[in-house]
Amino acid sequence: MRPVRGHVLIVGGGNPTLSKARALGVHTTLFQQISNAPSQLSLVDRAVIFDFRRVDEACALAEAINKIEKIDAVVSFTELGLEPASAIGESLGCACNPLAPVTSILIAP
Repeated sequence: MRPVRGHVLIVGGGNPTLSKARALGVHTTLFQQISNAPSQLSLVDRAVIFDFRRVDEACALAEAINKIEKIDAVVSFTELGLEPASAIGESLGCACNPLAPVTSILIAP
């Protein structure tokens, strides 16, 4: 498998996602809630443990990390993390799912 370059912020997610990112050689920062964090710390380069559903706080933390090390993309593979990941990505101007479609799907009946 060819190594991938770049720094990806993963918002939420499970061990398989983090393991695959590590196997690809991606530098990862994880935003995770405390209940899921203990088993995942060894799978990422950096972890920030907090309630990432607080979008303003998530954006502020991502902006601080981005000043230290440029974030190239923001992703989430969990429903709880979709909105924060999109908001962060748009605030940083990096690759992400666009916020408008994400929020329209999340509030659809």
